[in-house]
Amino acid sequence: MGTHEKEKRRWPRPRFSYIGSLTLGSILLVTIPLSIAMLVAGQRIVRYMEQTVQQRVDQTVGYLNTTLDQYFSELRDLTILPLYDGDMQTVLLAHADPEQQKYLTFEEQSKATAALSSIVYEKPTVRSTDLYLLDGNQLNSSSSVLKWTHGERKWMEVCDGDQYRTFILPWAGSLALVRRLQDPLTGRHAGYIKVELEQSAVPSLLRQVSLPEGSELSICNDAGQCIYPLPGGGPAPGGSGEKYLSGFMTSASTNLKVVVRVATSGLEEDIRALFSFAVAVIACALALSWLFAVAASVKLTRPILELKEKMAQVGEGRFSTRATVQSRDEIGQLEAMFNSMAESIEMLINEVYEESLASKEAQISALQSQINPHFLYNTLETINMMAINCENYEVSEAVSNLGQMMHYCVSNEQHFAPLAEELRFLQAYYDIQTLRFENLRSLRVDAPEDVLGLPVPKLLLQPFVENIMRHGLDTASHRPLDIWLTARLAGSGQLVLVIQNNGRPMTGQERQRVNENLRKAESTPPNAPWKASGHGYGLTNVHRRLRLIYGEACGVFLDDSYTDGVRFVLRLGCAPHGAG
Repeated sequence: MGTHEKEKRRWPRPRFSYIGSLTLGSILLVTIPLSIAMLVAGQRIVRYMEQTVQQRVDQTVGYLNTTLDQYFSELRDLTILPLYDGDMQTVLLAHADPEQQKYLTFEEQSKATAALSSIVYEKPTVRSTDLYLLDGNQLNSSSSVLKWTHGERKWMEVCDGDQYRTFILPWAGSLALVRRLQDPLTGRHAGYIKVELEQSAVPSLLRQVSLPEGSELSICNDAGQCIYPLPGGGPAPGGSGEKYLSGFMTSASTNLKVVVRVATSGLEEDIRALFSFAVAVIACALALSWLFAVAASVKLTRPILELKEKMAQVGEGRFSTRATVQSRDEIGQLEAMFNSMAESIEMLINEVYEESLASKEAQISALQSQINPHFLYNTLETINMMAINCENYEVSEAVSNLGQMMHYCVSNEQHFAPLAEELRFLQAYYDIQTLRFENLRSLRVDAPEDVLGLPVPKLLLQPFVENIMRHGLDTASHRPLDIWLTARLAGSGQLVLVIQNNGRPMTGQERQRVNENLRKAESTPPNAPWKASGHGYGLTNVHRRLRLIYGEACGVFLDDSYTDGVRFVLRLGCAPHGAG
């Protein structure tokens, strides 16, 4: 009993496997939220650290402002003490006329010096105190008497701008508090006072304040003059950086503006260290998550891949294949459904198989019986004419060949025969035809030993030789006609038979008609009635038989590239199904 040929289906190869897609999706499902969370948290941390540092800067500025207010408020009180000292007030008013150039008496000098010395007594941050009288005399706490020059007028003009205020000015590498003195009773201008501070006064005061590393501190008066650090006094503590967080505050009592700038380089280093630690932790978490995702993907996809292999086996014709149901979830239900489907397919195949084979055998028999037997009648007529007209031993040979052919055709219990028997039948047919056609010169067969035993359908080659003699013989010119037949095995496992001649070539219209008949034979169902247009009915029958027996890759093909005659190519399978 024969079996149907099953063609292997080539399923398209996926660009990305299911397990790869599931693994990648799981990894992305873990990686993307964690990455977003890290970015959001990192931005919040950066903002929080910047806000913390800014708050610290603002607190430092406020503390400095309060400290400076307290310190300079005490010094400001020193500048108004002469107005409340009777001896000092007497000296001031005695020399309050700029038009009179008086000299200080010894008594006046002693009283004024004693008063000035008391101001700086136990004041380590005060270097000296100077009293400027309007008549040009200058008294110093060190008991010296000088004449003040016109160059002093610059800071005095500043004091004249606000007679009730003490000004803080940079002075000779340090600071000085200057003020215009007014008689508290009459409001009369009495002179000027200057309290000069030690160079270390402000730095010693700032040592009480803890500034962040990389900070810059500057103190300016309302005239925009920098009183700390003093010009040429070097950089502020902590150096300088490229980026800063700044804070400032202006005192309402001293009008001093305190500015603190903190370099963010240290903050950025802390942020980078924090980020490095966070990235390391998240990287470890991601690595573990990826491992779990890969393991989970493999576990989830293994049953699907196994089911895929089982389905491939069923596609190859192994209908007894069954899947192992490993769970009760949806995958397990899918495996159970696959087993039910495979069982149903196997049952249908077994039921239909015999009926299908019987139907195909009947179709092949019907096609084989359609071969036109008119050549037998022509042969008998030829033999009869020869026997009547002349006595010739060729009659005996013709009758013998005819007997062989009839025996080969009548034995229909088998539809296949070895290629060697088919070639002997073809030779007998050709020998009989040479009695009718004088210009049949030769039939050359080239078939290796390894193909002679291969089974082929009976009466496969005779229609081609008949077609060649009918259309290829040129009876007018009596040109000799040669026929060549070659057999070989192709690399694809097919048996290829080539029949060609050197007779009259086909016209373009004839070739088109033959190809059209072959295509029509391909598209017509085997059990449907049809009629070939024009000649070549036997060729199309052979084509239909070969495709029915061996599949769509086999059949009869007209070689349009051969122009010296006609060439047909027959492709057969090496192991025809249905023979037996």
